Amino acid sequence: MGITIKLEFDKCVFEERKKRFLSLFDRYFQVNDKVKKGKISEGDLTLEFWKVTLPKWFVQFSDSNINYSEDVWELDSWLYAMDNRPWNWWSYWVENNILYLELQVHGHPYTVETVIYVADVLNANKIDVLENYHF
Repeated sequence: MGITIKLEFDKCVFEERKKRFLSLFDRYFQVNDKVKKGKISEGDLTLEFWKVTLPKWFVQFSDSNINYSEDVWELDSWLYAMDNRPWNWWSYWVENNILYLELQVHGHPYTVETVIYVADVLNANKIDVLENYHF
């Protein structure tokens, strides 16, 4: 089963937010690919490693806002949720300044809060999660 997540940002910041959103997940998945290939040891994946590997805007948001809002995740909590996520990244596309993500989920119940959190950090105007069964 799959889901489609539809992310809408203000038109004037769409390209920059799309780039930030995709680069965060790209860096995370690149590191995990290197772990699978034995190029990085799982023991090297410390919080400090991630703080210098993930985009600064994301790390700084978590570090600077954690004491001011209950909605802010600590970086290690987000990483734990990503490591134990019930979905795989399938694809993405852009249509009319809307970023669409397709995720393959591993049954019910599932959570995509790690994705939604990043969209919230980037001030998405609207986030829709749609179930689909075509893959």
